[in-house]
Amino acid sequence: EDQRGQVADEVDATLARIEREVTTDLETRAARPLLYEAFRQLLVSGTVLLGWPPDENRLTLFRLDEFVIQRDRTGKIIRLVTDQY
Repeated sequence: EDQRGQVADEVDATLARIEREVTTDLETRAARPLLYEAFRQLLVSGTVLLGWPPDENRLTLFRLDEFVIQRDRTGKIIRLVTDQY
């Protein structure tokens, strides 16, 4: 029983550390306003695409009219086209 408590404490501490790291990373990248807009788009249109280009240090949002995804029957992405202007 005591060992379970220790494991639970370690898991809690690790999750708290990861949460702090993710929060810091999102704040550094100024992603909060973009995430707010993403949730708004999800409520209005039901879909939104978020991208994190590997060569850029920022999150990119694509609204419903700015992207097309072609999928196979299992849902795997075959082609993804975005419109950036």
